[in-house]
Amino acid sequence: MACFDVLKEDYLRFPEEDSSKVWQPDLFFPEAKEVDPGSGTYINEEYFRVRYDGSVMWVRRLAMTNLCTFDFSQLPFDTQNCSLSIECFGESIKTTYVMWDVPSVMGFDKIQGNEWNSFAVTEYEGIKEYSTGTFSYAGFTFSMTREAHSYLQSALQPATAFVLISYSGYWIDAKAAPARIALAVISVLISVSSLSS
Repeated sequence: MACFDVLKEDYLRFPEEDSSKVWQPDLFFPEAKEVDPGSGTYINEEYFRVRYDGSVMWVRRLAMTNLCTFDFSQLPFDTQNCSLSIECFGESIKTTYVMWDVPSVMGFDKIQGNEWNSFAVTEYEGIKEYSTGTFSYAGFTFSMTREAHSYLQSALQPATAFVLISYSGYWIDAKAAPARIALAVISVLISVSSLSS
């Protein structure tokens, strides 16, 4: 049984139990460490629609833990990239081709945070050759640039002040012990104050 509202929708919407009767692509996520096909918190975890032009849209909600390798060698002036791709597992490009539809990945430009900025997305697609055949894939890479100001203010400036004050004790006469002790205590107080604020 299909249901649709002629005035509002340009597609036929089928109940969730009918989705098992429709062919579904055999897909996997190479970068995923864990994939949960449904948390049970949403009523419609899966649905499919048939548009009037004959195209079929199948949607399935997934919760995923993804593996991203970060490079901290340029910290705090670093840009990190994380990729997520979808590949066909059992069907070669003779039967199934994975590609982006329009619109595809959206919403990253609206992300705001105090540590990261300049979120960007790059989409890609192509084919891979394996010993078992040729398979298609599609994916996206999102990049984010660290906001260096907060890191400089919370970490580098206090560390620099600590080192400079500590080394200034070498210019104080060795016989003036109270002055050297006061300098050491001031250095510790600066560090504690910056950590607690």
